[in-house]
Amino acid sequence: MKITGITLPYRNYNEDAIVIKDDLFVVIDGATGLHEKTTDKSQASEMVLAMKKALETSKIDDFEAFLKQLAIDLQVTYNYTGDKSMRPSASLAALHIKDNMAYLYQLGDCAISYETNQLHRFSDQRLVKLDHIGKKMLVHYMKQTDFNHAITLVKPTLIKHRNLLNEPNGYMAFQPSLVPEFIVKKKTIMLKHLTSFLIYSDGYYSARDTFNLFKNHQTFYCSNIEQTISNIKLRAYDDNQLISYPRFKIIDDISVIKVVL
Repeated sequence: MKITGITLPYRNYNEDAIVIKDDLFVVIDGATGLHEKTTDKSQASEMVLAMKKALETSKIDDFEAFLKQLAIDLQVTYNYTGDKSMRPSASLAALHIKDNMAYLYQLGDCAISYETNQLHRFSDQRLVKLDHIGKKMLVHYMKQTDFNHAITLVKPTLIKHRNLLNEPNGYMAFQPSLVPEFIVKKKTIMLKHLTSFLIYSDGYYSARDTFNLFKNHQTFYCSNIEQTISNIKLRAYDDNQLISYPRFKIIDDISVIKVVL
């Protein structure tokens, strides 16, 4: 088994994390409450660090049940208040190898691509579609004003979308709560059919869906991880006015795990 794992923050704190423990592989992409102003750390970075520590130090048999209990434990510890848009949340994707099976789990806009006799992508597009609505609005307003003013005009819509977290007409994501509401997307594959897999945050997938570095999913999947990250950074900072590639910030935290069995 060959394993490569990278997590790269774009600020002086990281709202992403990766976990590589025995036969458990997890990418977490935290989201700070939209009302929070951050400098040295954020509630999301603190929460994600606690999630990483719990995943690395706990014996996990049922991953979904573990996430539900973790959501309760974190709410007890940090006592988050306010509506959903004000509290930290996280997308995540995980693959757990157990009993000659591969168990895939997914929340939010993290994803898993994997190879059997063909290439597959295990994802949920609901959050992505909401983000596309926000980006379309951003492009519209940037025709009339600068980015900073445009993002303030879009923010009420972003808050409205964030409050759809774990709602039937919204999207699923991990969020601490005494009564966890998220529903984990799951898939099971026989291990003998799996040859490799890639788990990644939307920051890594921006290579494909934001910066158009790859024409198809096959070339994205087969690309060198380090080179892909380098190319994301180059394209993001070359477009530091956020005009050529519409997005909400210059660059996102980037996290990815590649495993070849």
